[in-house]
Amino acid sequence: MGLFDIIDDIQDSLNSKLDDIFDPLLGVSSEEEEEVSEKSHRLKKGDVIYTDRGVYQHYGVYIGRKKVIHYASETGDFGDDICVHETSLDNFLKGGECYKIEFSEDYDWGKYRKNTKVPVLLKTMGPIISVGDNGVIGLINKIKKSSEYHLYSGEETVERARSRIGENEYNLALNNCEHFAVWCKTGLSESKQVEAVLGGFPIIPILVH
Repeated sequence: MGLFDIIDDIQDSLNSKLDDIFDPLLGVSSEEEEEVSEKSHRLKKGDVIYTDRGVYQHYGVYIGRKKVIHYASETGDFGDDICVHETSLDNFLKGGECYKIEFSEDYDWGKYRKNTKVPVLLKTMGPIISVGDNGVIGLINKIKKSSEYHLYSGEETVERARSRIGENEYNLALNNCEHFAVWCKTGLSESKQVEAVLGGFPIIPILVH
């Protein structure tokens, strides 16, 4: 191991310890601390987060130290220069509320995640969208997604997000910010928002290398 590798390891260790100090109190007032649990108001590396823009939700991967990797333009969510890049949490939220997605261990068809508002824990909201079986095609997709579904650790999720930095193959229907963030955590590239627009018909997952 070279000198620079040792320095990088020390830096990563220090950053991780700083995350443990700062992230648990991210955006939490003294009054709110009494109302929420440690888990509910803490953002951790590898959390899939989103903010509501009104007509759509914008997704990203929290990587620690108030930084997010997301699929967007450098100046906004949309533009001619949309790519995967790192930004600050404040810039990602743009004044909006922060929600994180809590994924279940197994892929439960259409019901695999719930929303948690950061820092206040909300009651379980149920699935973002309930997707029907849609006959044989729906059953095939259910089996396919269940077999491919995998929850990556926080560190793995961040590594997967970093591996796509610079990618500029954004597609609103097939490769948007939600596809990207969900893929980083689960290996499945899918968007409940797109499925909702298409009336609940399942999208065959696309492979992202």
